[in-house]
Order: sequence, then structure tokens, then C-alpha cells
Amino acid sequence: MSLKEFELFPGVVLTKLIRRDKPVTLCLIETNTLEFWSIYTVNDVIFFLKHSTNPRELQNGGRSWSFQFTENQLKQIKEKTCIVLVCGSKDTKDKDMEICFIKDEEVKTLLSNEAKSLTVRIQPGQKIRVSSSAVDKDKKVLVSRNALEKYEISS
Repeated sequence: MSLKEFELFPGVVLTKLIRRDKPVTLCLIETNTLEFWSIYTVNDVIFFLKHSTNPRELQNGGRSWSFQFTENQLKQIKEKTCIVLVCGSKDTKDKDMEICFIKDEEVKTLLSNEAKSLTVRIQPGQKIRVSSSAVDKDKKVLVSRNALEKYEISS
């Protein structure tokens, strides 16, 4: 059976979430294979997963990905929801793919004021920069590259 793109990228995130020393309970809440997003709970934490395989090369050697959100997707992102953006590539062997983990308190900052998109910028040796269509252009959220692995999921 062939793999589909909407199965591949969430699989990477779920592997990182459930491969921990503590037991976890995983539950799929909703998925939309046409819009490439899904929502899972791991224990009591809600994770909204979205991926993009269309990086844009930046002049300074970095890359950026844009993530558009529909009204329906924004309704799915409730209080205490973390967003996980997989910054992918069509080439699965590309070593420059990253996972951008946005904690629930940062989600409030980025997706307030009717924001419809997030832009993730990744430059070598720097933290991940996330900006939104609703946030002042100078204001960005900085995300550690290993934020997902460091995130403590309560048991």
C-alpha cells in the first residue's frame, strides 16, 4: 500500500510525541486529508497538526513556509491547543525539514485579531521565527528547534 502525504508528516510528529518514558494516550479527533491538517489529543493536550511541502528559499540561505488557515480550521483551534507545523519538502530525504511547535500561549499571540496565516522562517543556526498575518511585522515568536521534544505532556 502506498503512503499518502497526509499520513507521512503527522506520523513524524506523533512518533516524537509518543516515544517518551511516560505512558501516553493518543486519540485522533478530526482530520481533513484534502486540507492537510489533523487534530489529536495526547493525554489531555490538544495538538493541531498542519504541514507544508513548499518551502521558499530566502536570500540569506534560510527557508520559509506559509501556512494558510481556513475559517473551519481556526474554529478547530480552541483554548489550550498547541499547533505543530511540519516544515517539509517533497523530497523526504531533505535534511532541512523541521517541526515548528507552537505552545498554546503563543498560539493566542499569533492567531488573534482574525489572522489567516502563519509564516515560519528557518535560518541556519538560529531559532525558528514565526509570524502571523495579524501580528505587527516586527513582532515574531521565537521557537526552539527542539521545542516539541522538550514539551512536557502531563500523565
